[in-house]
Amino acid sequence: MDTRLLKYNEMKEFYEWAIMKNTYLHYKGKDFAKMGDFEEIRAYDHTNACSKRDEFFRTKFGVFCNKKDMDRIAGYWMNYIEKRYLRENKSLKEEDTKKTIRSSDGKRTVGMYPESLRETTFTYNNKYEEKYGYKDHYHLISPSRVFDITEDKSGIEKWRKRMGEEEADRITEESREIGITTHNYVENSLKKMSGISHLNSLPLPNVKNNKFHDFASHLGNVILEEGLKDKLTEIWGMEAHLYYKDLYKGITDLVGVYEGEPCIIDYKCKRSKQRKEWMSRYFCQLAAYGMAHNNLCGTNIKKGAIFVVTRDENFQKFVIEGEEWNKYCKDFTDKLKFVAKKNKEEIEMHINKIDNLQKDFK
Repeated sequence: MDTRLLKYNEMKEFYEWAIMKNTYLHYKGKDFAKMGDFEEIRAYDHTNACSKRDEFFRTKFGVFCNKKDMDRIAGYWMNYIEKRYLRENKSLKEEDTKKTIRSSDGKRTVGMYPESLRETTFTYNNKYEEKYGYKDHYHLISPSRVFDITEDKSGIEKWRKRMGEEEADRITEESREIGITTHNYVENSLKKMSGISHLNSLPLPNVKNNKFHDFASHLGNVILEEGLKDKLTEIWGMEAHLYYKDLYKGITDLVGVYEGEPCIIDYKCKRSKQRKEWMSRYFCQLAAYGMAHNNLCGTNIKKGAIFVVTRDENFQKFVIEGEEWNKYCKDFTDKLKFVAKKNKEEIEMHINKIDNLQKDFK
């Protein structure tokens, strides 16, 4: 059967479905359910279409919805992927072995980095890993949504009118793609440099299909070199899912020990240099994540850092701590309170409408 190549996103959907079923998959002694970066899967994404996906799963596994069969299914699946990878990358592997540049300890490939970053390492401490995750708190509001409700949008509306809708959409989408790709590059590089994963692969695997690969790699290297190297002494979580019970939820780019103190860190890609007075929304976001982490994990985070890298690779670092940290904690809680009151008013309005409707039946 010509199954073609399974698209990475479809594989990820299968993985997430398995996790939703609360099943741990094991393959060659690995806990598949903890392979959050899908390193062994990403390498096989060489196509833009997967019309044979459904046929493949039906033929290989049949109808699967029973947890007891998941280990067997995962084994078949990973065996197929492994065989295909070896078949399609044999010649490429032979060529790569001649060119591979490895770290001095031989543990990871480093040829994709400038020489100044090739021996950079970080310490990963997973002591809070079990605390991360939304669990039963997916319904909570996010800081971004809080800002959307409470902030003035007239500036964005004027900008869109000035640029024209089509051009504004193009710029917005391009910025989004560059931002996501740069975030992925930094996150996967931190995993490689701390020995978690990606030891023998690129931080951004799918090179040919990623038009911003080289650009995002350069931006990511600036963040690693200027922002994190020799300053980040311990990583607690990357893309950590946090929540403050009954109030809000969100995902922080990075949390750990930075310049000797517990810290929430966020990365931003911008078209031009920024000013600190423009960072209020981001500072409130840092404060929200810090409060959530403290509530969830019992930490005492009172510092936040925003790394900004511009299109021409200029780096800026904005830090809040002490009284400034407290100020933005209060600012965020004020916004959260405004949203709660607004929701209460809307609920009361709906109740009044229902009361009026019920009068017709008395």
